[in-house]
Amino acid sequence: REGATWGLGTGVELSYLHPVVTDLVGLKGALMVDFADGVDEITWDDAQIDSDHDARLRWFYLSIGPELTVPTLEDDVEPFFGAGLGLGIVHARHSFDAAGSDGDWPYLQEEGVEGLGPGANIDMAQSTQLLPGASAWGGLRVWVREGVAIDLQSGYTVCHVPPSGLKARPYDFQVTRSEFGLNVFRLGIGVSFGLPSPE
Repeated sequence: REGATWGLGTGVELSYLHPVVTDLVGLKGALMVDFADGVDEITWDDAQIDSDHDARLRWFYLSIGPELTVPTLEDDVEPFFGAGLGLGIVHARHSFDAAGSDGDWPYLQEEGVEGLGPGANIDMAQSTQLLPGASAWGGLRVWVREGVAIDLQSGYTVCHVPPSGLKARPYDFQVTRSEFGLNVFRLGIGVSFGLPSPE
């Protein structure tokens, strides 16, 4: 099996919407942070063997794009839709436990160091990549009082994650995490509020 499988996770989004055409079209900038656990495929280069291993994903993603607010007969209800492009940091941590559920695999070890003993073994490695992505979202904004609204929003963000060597700083290893498509579906609730205009 190639790629990776990530389960349900948690996420946080902070955004700012700047009006461009009255209150109907705006430019939205958003910072999204997502966390999830799963498995991905690891290649031990020396042995030329692939194996699935537990991993923990962290994704920090910054995007910008237009958002359209659809007028309705109800002044306090506003459907909205948007799309954007962005750049994010994909960070995956991999635990290699020889006695655990991942199977009978050796610990990573520091290469080129004489006198290696059990205390020098490293059982955690990670990959960090800066990658582009694209996102789309839609939802319903309900104004509950002047300047304050509740947002019900769903969204989708996609990012292609190329293969990457694993590291345990300052060491590099002959171990590669396979490529995968990172597809994040979001469903959440938030609060929108207006910022005071500068005098």
